[in-house]
Amino acid sequence: MLRVPSGNFQIIGDQRFDWCLRTEPEPNMANRRLQWPRGKVLGGSSAINGLVAIRGHRDDYDGWNAMGCVGWGWNDVLPHFLRLEDFEPGASELHNVGGPLPLSIARGRHFLCEKYADAGAEVLGLSRNDDFNGRSQEGSGYHHVNVSRGLIPVRVSAATAYLKEARRRANLKIVTGATALRIDFDGRRAKGIVYAQGQTTYSATARRQVILCAGTVFSPHLLQLSGIGAPDHLRSLGIKVVEARSGVGENLQDHLQTLSVYRVNVPTVNDKVRHILSKLATAFEGMIMRTGPYYGVTNFGMFVRTERNLTRPDTQFHIHPASGSFKTPDRFSGLTVSAYKLRPESRGRIVPLSADARVMPAIYANYLCAPSDQQVAVATLRISRKLSESRAIEPFIDEERKPGSQLQTDDELLDYARQTGETTYHPVGTCRMGGDDASVVDPRLRVRGLAGLYVADASIMPTLISGNTHLPSVMIGEKAAEIVRDDERRRPIIAIRSDSAPSPASVTADVQSRRDAEALRD
Repeated sequence: MLRVPSGNFQIIGDQRFDWCLRTEPEPNMANRRLQWPRGKVLGGSSAINGLVAIRGHRDDYDGWNAMGCVGWGWNDVLPHFLRLEDFEPGASELHNVGGPLPLSIARGRHFLCEKYADAGAEVLGLSRNDDFNGRSQEGSGYHHVNVSRGLIPVRVSAATAYLKEARRRANLKIVTGATALRIDFDGRRAKGIVYAQGQTTYSATARRQVILCAGTVFSPHLLQLSGIGAPDHLRSLGIKVVEARSGVGENLQDHLQTLSVYRVNVPTVNDKVRHILSKLATAFEGMIMRTGPYYGVTNFGMFVRTERNLTRPDTQFHIHPASGSFKTPDRFSGLTVSAYKLRPESRGRIVPLSADARVMPAIYANYLCAPSDQQVAVATLRISRKLSESRAIEPFIDEERKPGSQLQTDDELLDYARQTGETTYHPVGTCRMGGDDASVVDPRLRVRGLAGLYVADASIMPTLISGNTHLPSVMIGEKAAEIVRDDERRRPIIAIRSDSAPSPASVTADVQSRRDAEALRD
């Protein structure tokens, strides 16, 4: 199921593949503890995500640059987006072919999605958009997805795209079933990682640098367990403070989705996955005919402005011709519209509860604490309702199951959002990159105040990008690789005074160091 594009619905919640994290009780979400799926396999969350390939809006990155993240503007990151992709429609000014990660045309299509495109034009004035990563993000259309185009189409995670090829290298060792316990330091320089396999503890020593890529939850947690964070809290847990940096774990952001569910009078995915025979027929349809829900149900979307005076979309909608869950679909033909604010203002944090890495940290997502986020949550529910009442969609709607026609006022809809809202699996920001001293990493992804330590994952994003976060996370990896290689080229290897002859030992060390540097660049 890790390879089946829609297999994530079977995997999420399975502790073999999912960390099955949960937030602390959310005060603005009816004190609920929301589930936070995180990938527990090679490839991380890219092995269990919805496969949607979105770069974000160019203004997101120009905004990062303006905030002091020099070198992260749109023109700076575009070459890395181009390098990573193999774009099915072909190369262009904004796309590339031949990269490790396929951006394929979504084939899991349903005729109700076409009707929603008509409804978007009728109600919102939206045009069709065949490329949300093109010149304009606004509009309605099908996403590009990270699915292979081979004989049998399969999910392409970060591990499939990159690690499969890299496994052949003699200088790569992959250790699975291991828990990183802490970063080891020699003074203020990171010198390696301490990790455990079962009851046995090991050390991995770095000859040059340590690059931390554990994600938005576990990267800050590992820094904190290693003595990098808010000093008073670390001391209270018995952790020796290496670098007092209160921003570690702060700045947590996520997309919170509202859900509108409708009972419709035409067959949907619910009807195709309710019984074992229909599931087998669906698998056959996907692998042989290359259509249907085998490819997932998050294939059609809209980028919408909730106010016409906005210069770019502020919400993203997903149209799912299904309701309930893959494991327990609703017993009726259902359709779900999920939507979220692209750039939320609410901020949360990750807090360690123990010095033991096996004890999961506390997640305070702090959803809907910002009034503007509350307003947009209500607006998305109203837009969904308007779409369902359009001439294009209304003939197919039998009933609005959620939130239900009895809820009409803003307060009622906001309360519904608090009671039912869910994560869209896009947490970022807990090792914030910036040009200021309060940031966790600088624009070259180096942890401030320390040597030999980088962070390269979604945790470094200063703000959420406008869309799904997998593609930008891979871009960060591409850019990090370039940064580290460039830093190695600039790093002085050995200094030899010109007025004295070098000793044989120093010459040997110099030659070996240069060979090591060349091998790293290769």
